[in-house]
Formats: sequence, structure tokens, C-alpha cells
Amino acid sequence: MSDTPEAAIRSLFAFLDRLDELKAYYRVDHVRNGFVLVEVNTPGCHWEIEFGINGELQIERFRSSGEIEPETALADLWRDLT
Repeated sequence: MSDTPEAAIRSLFAFLDRLDELKAYYRVDHVRNGFVLVEVNTPGCHWEIEFGINGELQIERFRSSGEIEPETALADLWRDLT
């Protein structure tokens, strides 16, 4: 963990540079104060990596079960969004 905003930004850019080197698809977003979110998708997995301005790093990994669901599963999506 870095302890200055400058070090945190350097860490974020080093991470993005590495993703670019690997030709990975990623998305950068700002969804809460003090953190930058980087979302990365790999086969069967979705990653959310948050870089805090204080150097804190938070990582969540969502793994696919590999199960293909029927179209009726979209009802769950609409329910979750309301």
C-alpha cells in the first residue's frame, strides 16, 4: 500500500500499463469518492479492482459457474434492478 496520492496514481497507471501490455480489455470508472474502479473480464471471471487515493487496494472477483441459463433468467435481472 502506498501512502501518498502520487504513489497511488503511479500504482494505478502501472497496473493499466500492464493490462495494455497484455492487450486486456478493461474499463475505468469512478463510482465512489476516493477510489478509481478498474473492471477486467477474463474467460469465466469478472474482476473489480479499486485503487484508493490513500493507496488502498480492494479486489473483488466474480467467477462464473459455467452454467448457461435460459432467457427466462432475465426476469431475475429486471427484478434485481427495481
